[in-house]
Amino acid sequence: MSRLRTLAREPLVGFLLVGAALFVTDAVLAHGAAVDPEEVITIDARTVDELRLRQLAATGHEPSAEELEGLVDRQARDQALVREARALGLDRDDRVIDRRLVQKMEYLIGGSVSAPEPTDAELQAALEEHADTYRRPARVAFEHVYFAGREGAEAEALAAAEALAAGADPATLGDAFVHGRQVPSTPVGTVAQRFGEGVAEVLAEVPPNQWTAPVAGRSGLHLLRLTARTEARMPTLDEVREPLTVRVEREGREAVARAALAARVDRYEVRVEQPR
Repeated sequence: MSRLRTLAREPLVGFLLVGAALFVTDAVLAHGAAVDPEEVITIDARTVDELRLRQLAATGHEPSAEELEGLVDRQARDQALVREARALGLDRDDRVIDRRLVQKMEYLIGGSVSAPEPTDAELQAALEEHADTYRRPARVAFEHVYFAGREGAEAEALAAAEALAAGADPATLGDAFVHGRQVPSTPVGTVAQRFGEGVAEVLAEVPPNQWTAPVAGRSGLHLLRLTARTEARMPTLDEVREPLTVRVEREGREAVARAALAARVDRYEVRVEQPR
């Protein structure tokens, strides 16, 4: 009520409300009888304020009295046409309207339900159920010397391998590579995408801190030295508690919403007529 009284004191809103009152009074006097409530459209103060705020958000400035009057007229026009359409039955047997109403019911029920906070046992069960999603992949860190795919690259790579075995500095050998010479801990799958399946397979098995023979990659040859490797593993519950809780709570709400929707539907007896 305080909100409505505040709006009523605003000059622009007051002007519109007084105008609406005069319009209704004039209609009553002109017809000499009470107005049928079904033929009265009331644009209340809250709606006027919403129209004003939407215009402000869209244009960045307060609407003038004339602009606001136009918005109110459009609102009244839309409500009048909605009533006329319903009176003609245009809202019946309309798949677009039906689908929109279904979506509103789904949204209404889905937004009103809640699910209890999952227990650790429920989270652990969800972690095991979605193991492929949360499993931590194997990772490798390594250094490599790259030789672009060109004539003579294999001979250069073999010579570089001998130089490395003799203690040569790898930074003085090979060609520049787009992902650099030192590769920090990276999932093996990502290594396969960037360097090639052959490189990833070798790094998954080779002993650490030993330079390999030339290995064919996606765009050339690589001499590889594994510096660290972490095997694939399942994370602990605490490592994935936050995202897992969000997932379980969302799935719980969806299950409750489906049950609530089914309960609404089950209230009805469905009769199916066979087509001719």
